[in-house]
Amino acid sequence: MAGFPQAQAVPAHRDNQGGARSPLDITHIVIHTGEGTEEAISSWFGNPASKVSAHYTVTRDGRVLQHVDDLTVAWHAGPSYNRQTIGIEHEGLAADPNTWTPELIEASTSLFAWLSKEYALAPPPQVLLEHSEIDPLTRLDPGPYFPRGPYLALAGAKMAGVPPKTGAPSTAGLWLAVLAGVAVLFGMTR
Repeated sequence: MAGFPQAQAVPAHRDNQGGARSPLDITHIVIHTGEGTEEAISSWFGNPASKVSAHYTVTRDGRVLQHVDDLTVAWHAGPSYNRQTIGIEHEGLAADPNTWTPELIEASTSLFAWLSKEYALAPPPQVLLEHSEIDPLTRLDPGPYFPRGPYLALAGAKMAGVPPKTGAPSTAGLWLAVLAGVAVLFGMTR
């Protein structure tokens, strides 16, 4: 399965995904909350009656599961968006502030940065779509607790190659990471 090298394969049922696509078709990444546990999400994607899937699920403890090959259309954002997007589900609930654990954010931003580099996507703010932005009448995810700004800054810093800090970060280290993230966000890198 083509995709994130650190992902564990947990395939969605073949009836819950579309056809092949080119890497050039991929233009955006859609952020979701799965509204349940990793087991419930994987089970739903494995059920042919569900007619839904996403490319990835990121768990609260920071693992990444891959359900659909990146170069196959997953059914996660509606017919107008599925062909050009990668869908990332997150274990948890849109209405639960505890969904966005440090481990989940770390793994999700690593996945987001890798996908952005792998498919030569635009800077993160132009690429990230919240599911509720696509379908505001029926979708609430990723919800009010999704830390969009810090998420984009961390993903941008990872794309710029700012090394992770161990222990308590220094003020200088935090500012360097934020500046590097801003540079990537606004396309100010080579």
